[in-house]
Amino acid sequence: MKIHDFKDLPLVQKIHQTQHTGVFLTVTRVSDYVIKLYALGKFYVEIWYDVEKNEMDVMAFDNTEWLAAYIPDIDFSA
Repeated sequence: MKIHDFKDLPLVQKIHQTQHTGVFLTVTRVSDYVIKLYALGKFYVEIWYDVEKNEMDVMAFDNTEWLAAYIPDIDFSA
């Protein structure tokens, strides 16, 4: 799947696709959000969970510079 095809999916399908075919990389917390990072082919997906509102959103990106913030949290030993 290419990133533009992924971005065209409805939210529920984005979450399903990410959790079932993506490779989980790490999880972090920012303010009221829990953010899970996945690799999905040649792009990356963040699943944002708003703890206060009990809502989810998905952000997909292929810019590897955006991964810099995650590097300290990713376990590369596997």
